[in-house]
Amino acid sequence: MRHISMPALSMITESLNALVPKLNGERNLFLMQQICSLARGERLQQQVDLALQQNGIDPARIPLTGNSFSLLVNGNIEQQQTVCAAWLATSLSEPVNSSTWYHERKEQETEIIATPQNTINWKFWETQELPRATMTEEERKASEYDKNKLISEAKVTMALSQATAKLYALIANNIPTSPVTEQEYQANVLMTVSNYAGEYLRTIQMLYHGRQPYGLSIHRVSATGFTVADEQGYELERVRNKTSLRYQDVDWLGNGKIMGKDYFVNLKVIADPVIAVQRVEPTEKVLPKVIEEELPKVVEKAPIEEASPKVIEKEPVINRKGKR
Repeated sequence: MRHISMPALSMITESLNALVPKLNGERNLFLMQQICSLARGERLQQQVDLALQQNGIDPARIPLTGNSFSLLVNGNIEQQQTVCAAWLATSLSEPVNSSTWYHERKEQETEIIATPQNTINWKFWETQELPRATMTEEERKASEYDKNKLISEAKVTMALSQATAKLYALIANNIPTSPVTEQEYQANVLMTVSNYAGEYLRTIQMLYHGRQPYGLSIHRVSATGFTVADEQGYELERVRNKTSLRYQDVDWLGNGKIMGKDYFVNLKVIADPVIAVQRVEPTEKVLPKVIEEELPKVVEKAPIEEASPKVIEKEPVINRKGKR
């Protein structure tokens, strides 16, 4: 066996992540926000140029290709949409940023005095003077979240997850059944995303605005994430760097499944063998040594057609009188 079966979900994510431009090996929020604003038609080129200048970047010095910022100046809407789609889809695998809906308490409501036995390295929530004595750090943060901001964040993530499930299903259904190399698979993913990126971005907007009449119920909140559900049967869990979407108790995106199905990629791990050409050893007179040394180079370029060796007749001996 020269190939292995790999789960498509993780391979699609890796392939999409490779499409996202990086700065010093890291994803850059400012860069991607500007690319997506152009991809969705939300900003004009002049507005993006101004944003670059405000951040100390001269748009005139950015090359049209070969630079992480090239997509901000070359006007290639197809590339902008492809990269934006890849960034949004893979953002579901990024760590949760609870700062968008969690707010720190600025000051304590009650004066707390440390007891002698815990004066060194004490923690205020371990005292018995407040009801929070039994609360963990995670529980304390969960009790201080902004419900409206959390619901707003969850609605965006819900729409993004639903659209991404469709994108992943489309990519998975275009996977060749025959074994492919990693480079061939990435090229296949790029082609599919390039063709669907514009529709994917529109689908996110449509799903987000279309769910406004439907409320979200909060099932769980912590400092590391949340779980919410809606009236249509969708349940979204966003914890740490993992996103799981379920629909009617079916794994819709996550846990190795895409819209309830398992998809796999037959990935080559050993290159296909080179078909060897059987070499017939000729006599010394028919194939000189010089040709023998050049033969391997020819075999590498193209197979040699087998041919019958030429028969060289013995040169007749002529006597001095010109007779045989």
